[in-house]
Amino acid sequence: MTLKQRIAFWFAERAFKKQAVRFLERTLGRPLTRKEKSAMKSWKTTCLGILAGLTGASVVGWTTPEGGIHWGAVALTVINALFGYFAKDHDVTGL
Repeated sequence: MTLKQRIAFWFAERAFKKQAVRFLERTLGRPLTRKEKSAMKSWKTTCLGILAGLTGASVVGWTTPEGGIHWGAVALTVINALFGYFAKDHDVTGL
């Protein structure tokens, strides 16, 4: 990747983050706190962690042999995704 492409990618990523913050602020009806904004800096790890949690339990199987939904596996997946989000160290920067 050339320097010109890196700079263009950085500007595009910055604009995307600003749009995401504006959307969240409009949705919540209040400005985001510093801690919430610092969590937005590491959004990639948050998304990957939640995605890994949601897809990891599919190996166990979300359906029973009869074709019904295995609610235990679904609940474990949701708990795993929530635990991954809340255990994330997004406030290590000291904000």
